[in-house]
Amino acid sequence: MLQEQESAASVFAELLYHEEAPWAGAVTVLAVDEDGGIVIDRLGRRLHCRRAHSCLTPPEARDRVWAVSDGRSEHYVCTVLHRPDAGPVRLQVQGDLELHAIDGDLRLLGGKRLQLRSEQELQADTGTLAFAAREARLDADAVQVRSNRIETRAGLLRVVGRVLESAAERIVQASRHSVRSVETVDYLRAGQIDYSASADARLHAEHVVVTADRVAKIDGEQIHIG
Repeated sequence: MLQEQESAASVFAELLYHEEAPWAGAVTVLAVDEDGGIVIDRLGRRLHCRRAHSCLTPPEARDRVWAVSDGRSEHYVCTVLHRPDAGPVRLQVQGDLELHAIDGDLRLLGGKRLQLRSEQELQADTGTLAFAAREARLDADAVQVRSNRIETRAGLLRVVGRVLESAAERIVQASRHSVRSVETVDYLRAGQIDYSASADARLHAEHVVVTADRVAKIDGEQIHIG
């Protein structure tokens, strides 16, 4: 009876590890080639595997992975179980990748930093785009903004540049106190100029020249010259 049980176990083991029998189990990655092919160690035999479509973490040498095989020519690595070398976890796919949360939110959380990088273009298309940060920085060679309305509220707004150009059909400015300093020449060209002060108005220079093509008029209750 004992001999019959041992014989049955031997036959079962032979079928289990036979080359033609499908199998699944934990194996060790020996090498990964440039094309993504994976070489594993299966009971002392070197097998060439492919990464399964659902395996988002690309295996590396010395990784402990879970592999499945049909026992003939199709061998796949399904997932990475353990990586002896400490390092960042990298998710990688070949081709397009789409993350879709149906009737729910999609959140990306970073304990320290969250980086978004694209070699060509980064797009965002949404009904409302909101940013909240203690400090924000934008560094770009060129920036273009197109909008029907832009509203900015700030405690301090400072613009520094070599050239400042603005063009508008109508410009309206209102402030309690205004100071402007021009180091060299200040040019103003207009069809009509109207300056009005409720209290005092003063014009002073080393030389003052007032000219008119047709009429020059000074009107006041008192006029002092000299």
